[in-house]
Amino acid sequence: MSKEHGNRPVVVASFLNPNEAHIFKGLLKSEGIESFVYHERSTVYTPIVLGGIRVAVRAKDLDKAEVLLKQISDVPNENGS
Repeated sequence: MSKEHGNRPVVVASFLNPNEAHIFKGLLKSEGIESFVYHERSTVYTPIVLGGIRVAVRAKDLDKAEVLLKQISDVPNENGS
């Protein structure tokens, strides 16, 4: 992978709730991964149409970001599910 391709943003996750997107962005930052949030304002009225609020990382960080996403997805919520 060339340096240029390693720096291009790729979407790692999308959320319907902007708070969840920013929590994930904060988690990525704590792991040293720069991330970007897209469509935050546009999804106020039509989140599903636009595919939600997207969090992107640099292509070179995608694998690590996907591992973090899986880790938080596997954590049971307060309802036990």
